[in-house]
Amino acid sequence: AYKTWSFDESNYTSSSLDVCRAVLPRNGEYPGGVLPISSSLAAGEPMNPDGTYQSVVYSSVRHCQYNPYDAEFLSPMGCDLQLHETASVLSMPFLVVGDGVKRGSLSIVDRSTGSPVTLGDDSMGNLVDHALTGSGFAPEPVAYWGFNEKYSLIGSAASDGSASCGPAYHSEHVNQSPLTLAYHDARFEPGVESTGSASLRSGVMTTLTGSGWMEVKHNDMLNFGKDDDFAISMWVDLPTSQSVLDTEYNTLISKTGTEKVLLYNRERNTSIWTDIDTSSSLTPFFIKVYNQTTPDSGKVTAGVHDGMIEYYVTSTSTINGGQHHVLFQHTGSVYQLWIDGALEVAGYPSVHTNLFNKCNVMLGASAKTRENLSGSIDEVRIFDRALTSAQIATLADNDYSTFAAYQTARVGNVFYRTGICVVSDPRPKYRHAMLGQTGTFDYSGGYGFDVFYNSTVTIYENRVLCRVRQDEFNMSLNPTLRTDNRYNSETAKSFVGTEEWHPYVTTIGLYDDLGNLLVVAKLAAPIPKYDTVDTTFLVRWDS
Repeated sequence: AYKTWSFDESNYTSSSLDVCRAVLPRNGEYPGGVLPISSSLAAGEPMNPDGTYQSVVYSSVRHCQYNPYDAEFLSPMGCDLQLHETASVLSMPFLVVGDGVKRGSLSIVDRSTGSPVTLGDDSMGNLVDHALTGSGFAPEPVAYWGFNEKYSLIGSAASDGSASCGPAYHSEHVNQSPLTLAYHDARFEPGVESTGSASLRSGVMTTLTGSGWMEVKHNDMLNFGKDDDFAISMWVDLPTSQSVLDTEYNTLISKTGTEKVLLYNRERNTSIWTDIDTSSSLTPFFIKVYNQTTPDSGKVTAGVHDGMIEYYVTSTSTINGGQHHVLFQHTGSVYQLWIDGALEVAGYPSVHTNLFNKCNVMLGASAKTRENLSGSIDEVRIFDRALTSAQIATLADNDYSTFAAYQTARVGNVFYRTGICVVSDPRPKYRHAMLGQTGTFDYSGGYGFDVFYNSTVTIYENRVLCRVRQDEFNMSLNPTLRTDNRYNSETAKSFVGTEEWHPYVTTIGLYDDLGNLLVVAKLAAPIPKYDTVDTTFLVRWDS
């Protein structure tokens, strides 16, 4: 059974609904890492209107709802659990949730920052933005690094750290081998900047300053044959000049890094696997940017190397001095280079051999000390197929209202059993969801939100068989059947017991051992009680 509930910002603090802001506490912000539950530790700590500390709310939500061991709170399939730097937490008390929120029933119309945004759950635990249908999104990549899991380290340097492949894309072919990204001399900073109605940074990007790199261990999924279609997509934010000028260009991504080689030691008669910077002659892909040592400074060149000849295409526009989206792909017999969602150049080079190698993939360098990049990289995706122009357009879309570059309509989660709804997404559009114009619960000038959902109550049908033997209950309690119409008279009137006499059953009562009446069953029509056969009644009731 379901009950419909409806709320808006004018009554969200009632006993039926609560809204809180949750903010990740920075590393080292509190003495000994202790959260400020007591006021002595909470100097300057932002609070919610109900008096809760926003960092405590964040830690509570992460611990209780985003603990992987509590997966039973969500559908076992199709749910994407991600908690980002900030969150809007909608809490529905147990008394109005009942057995839980009905799957697919939650709807939120958020007007707290102006234009309405309609959110709803997809029945699998994901909260999605209905304006982002996903119909134009690219297919699932074989590798994805968005760096948003590094939001707690913004402003920090990473040296030889690592981060797993983005959690949104752990498909069966990704799981063949972990696509772990190692960092060296990298910094984490606010990511891609939105355009359109607002210019705000979104998520996290990795910034290199000419001495750093990112490396992915060799994986056959990232090798492509001469006839294989593929696509490589990324956002970059580059300075006007590069600091490393050992060649005429600096590398954005290339599969020409370290190679694991089996070396034989004659003296010891042993073999050992060793990482060697081989600079392989076979290169399944590379994307580079010309630096200021050439007339083509800022132009992008992308291509492959078949062991003898390097085939490449070069853009006509430049990408130094700001952020841009770059996509290089092989489709059919054509190599294409797209800049900011527009096709820059297409070429038809003839590749003579397969391009497989055993080198690691490098981002920000062609090897650890060669062609190192100065600039930032974000939202890196590698596909094992070519993309359509519409799909490429979504990858290059960073408009504030859509921001399809993240390739997902998911903006949070619904925890059906606990009645918790969390809006958490790196895109600035959802930064103040349900929290007011500036995120301080300032619902004025017609701003606000509406929430609709169904609570659930499980109703059980109980059934009991009541058998009445032929010699039982052959007399009625009606006093008009007795002498002088007295209910305590022991003598029945003459017509009682004749062939025409048949008592009727109209009501059945079920009692416990103490004689307490538990259930009363009213029959739709009187049932005659015969004294020649047994009679069985089926009593059913809901609880």
